[in-house]
This record gives sequence, structure tokens and C-alpha cells, in this order.
Amino acid sequence: MIYKKLFELSILHEYYTNELCPDFILEPTIECRKILSGHRLIIKNKVNGIVIISPVDPDDESQPQIELADNLRFTFLLKLQNQKIVNFTERDFQGSIFFNLQEEQLKDGLKCPAFSNKNSNQPGVVQLEEDTVILYYQELPESGTEEKIKLSYEDLPGGQIVWGIVIIENNSSMAVDLNQSSDYQITFEAKEQKWRYYLITNSPMNELLIQDQQENIIFSDLEEVAEDDPIFDTLDQQFPDPKSKKYFSESTSTILCQEEGINNIQLLKNSSIWIEHLPNPPNHNIIKVSGLTSQEIIQYQVINLLTDSQELKTKKIQKTQNKG
Repeated sequence: MIYKKLFELSILHEYYTNELCPDFILEPTIECRKILSGHRLIIKNKVNGIVIISPVDPDDESQPQIELADNLRFTFLLKLQNQKIVNFTERDFQGSIFFNLQEEQLKDGLKCPAFSNKNSNQPGVVQLEEDTVILYYQELPESGTEEKIKLSYEDLPGGQIVWGIVIIENNSSMAVDLNQSSDYQITFEAKEQKWRYYLITNSPMNELLIQDQQENIIFSDLEEVAEDDPIFDTLDQQFPDPKSKKYFSESTSTILCQEEGINNIQLLKNSSIWIEHLPNPPNHNIIKVSGLTSQEIIQYQVINLLTDSQELKTKKIQKTQNKG
């Protein structure tokens, strides 16, 4: 039997070097499984989504073996498997993630993000539009204008995080010829945040400077860490020696979160390179600082020059050796 692609669902994220986002799993709802089975459609998993393939009509290989009804609708649960995505994604996840769906939760309905092709009318690469739907376990209420979807008991995933739902309608965005196909896409944007380096040192402030060798990122001159700094108390507890000095330098503009690290962020001492590759601030190291009009979210990294400088220099040497 010959199979051809009917459509595929792809999740993209500009944080990743190849833009393929592995942070979600797409699974058909129980109702969708019945539709897939009834049309002999098969799901193939891929790193960032799924592909739906169909057996072809023996008399016309451009058509599915079983014709799709005009009102057919495929629904897929969008399950989150990497909660760290909140650290590098430019969107508000607050309130839209719900854990361990239970029958009791769905009796009154539960609102969640929905991605659909309902307003799309051309096949090919199709960006799904985001909206919200209300999920129910019992019969759908007649009142209300919001989109509603009924789930079966088997849809409730113990110990898993259902974040949203994907709705693919059999409309004009779905190719009528199996020699063509549609790639329905959900695309996430990466956060942009300033970087801040805290230096713990015995050196005078005027001897030190942080710079990007490529000059793509500009860092401010060092300043002493003030008592109103978000991590002042933490630094004071970790480094109680009154002789140690605590400084910080901050990027003057935001930096896009990305999977691949940025090299050549250097620490200079008396105009000479002391550490060639400072570590990038981790996505989860976050502080909030009062800006001119609102609070800014800043990624930070603490560099303990009292003990870490030799280790960081060693990493630099190893990095050079690894380059061959």
C-alpha cells in the first residue's frame, strides 16, 4: 500500500539554532484518534511535531483512499515536556499551564491556548493563529461565545502538562492533492534581556573591564554593587570577607536568548585579556531591576575572581585546544 503525506504539524522556536523546538509533544485527542483510525491515517513523530500520512486511492494516487468530509476536524493536545521554555520564550505562560488534568477540573471548563487554521485558505506553509478555547469533560454548555472542546476521560494525562490544543480543520488550507501538502506551524519568539556580570574580586575597579571582542555587545563601566541591588544580600552572605569587592557591569542593550553560546565576552585587567571567554548568564538566573518606566528583567552571572579565575583560564586553554 502506498502512503503519502496529508499534512504535518511543526513547532518552531527562534531560540534553537535550527529552530526545531523539541519542548512539546503533540498527541491526538480520543475523538481525533477515532477519525484517524476511520480514515486509516497514520501519525509519524518527528523532533518538533508530527506528520499525518494517508493511504492513497489505488485509482488516483493524488487522493486519499477514504475521502475526508468537509466538516472534519483534527484536534491534538499540546503537551509541555520542558518547563524551562518559560525562561527563554517571549510570551506570558502564567495562567496558561495547567498540571495533571483531572475530571473535576474540567466540569466547569478550563481555558487554554488554541492554535488553529480556521482562517487559513491557502495550502503550503501555514502559520496557525492563536486563540483560546475552553475544555470540558462533560457535555458542552450551550451558553457562551467561546470555542469549546469536549475531552474524553482517556485524554486526561496523569503526571503530564497539557498546555494547549491544536485544531486542524479540513478547509481550503489543506491540500486537495496528496502530491502537495500543508505544513502547519506554531512559532515561538525568544526573549531579549540585558546581561549583567557580578565580579567578586580584590582588584581595584578601574583595573577591570568587560568587553565583547566582536563589538556586537557594549557593556557599561563597572559599578559597585549597591545595597538596593536585588542580590546584594545574597552576595554579602556568600562572600562575607570585608576585603573582597563586589562590582557589576551590564549590557547597554538587550540580547536575544539563544541555544548557541556567545563567545569572546572578555574580562580585561589593565587593558590585557585576563579571561577570554566569560560564561554566558544562564536563562534561569533572573533579577528584576527598576528601569526608567518599568521593571526590567535581567539575566546575570556571578564571577568569583577570588577562586574561579584560574578555572576559567583553563577553560579558555581547553577551548583553544578543542578547536584543533
